[in-house]
Amino acid sequence: MIDQTLSNNLNTLKKIELFFGLSDKALLELCHLMKEVTFKKNSLIITQGENTRSLFIIFSGRLKVFANNENGDQTIFTFMAAGDFFGELSLLDDAPRSASVVAVEDCILFRLSHHNFKIFLDNHPEVCPPLFKALTTRIRQMDETICNLTSRDIYGRLVKILYDEAADNGVRSLLLHILVS
Repeated sequence: MIDQTLSNNLNTLKKIELFFGLSDKALLELCHLMKEVTFKKNSLIITQGENTRSLFIIFSGRLKVFANNENGDQTIFTFMAAGDFFGELSLLDDAPRSASVVAVEDCILFRLSHHNFKIFLDNHPEVCPPLFKALTTRIRQMDETICNLTSRDIYGRLVKILYDEAADNGVRSLLLHILVS
């Protein structure tokens, strides 16, 4: 019998695209390889350019993913919430972080180190197809972001961000009404 916290963690992992189709036994092993970490609102979780190598899964809270150019101008890539993940590229290469992530509200994350990921991957190669699918999805999302950044003016980009955020929070129709009015 597993305790309630472990059961909650297991149920959360079942909903993460990276781990679709994995057995409960594999997910339980993964739970034991991860560390729960908490961050307060406005805490910087990872910094663009740093050489850390961990995957993070959001259990609760909201985060902003962004990058700064050499002039200090910030580009927001996305906002993330419970069930999302970030840092997956650092598990696969030795390159520095490509973006920064900040907590926009208090959050609880699960951190999987590169070392523990390699252990898990050695024991569970069946994680590769969902991992590849999740990475492909991310590439498609980045393509869309690049298209939005290059084809819309600042107001169009702002409307798109507000529209997407409203959809995530179930208030899209209200936002459409406000924008059209």
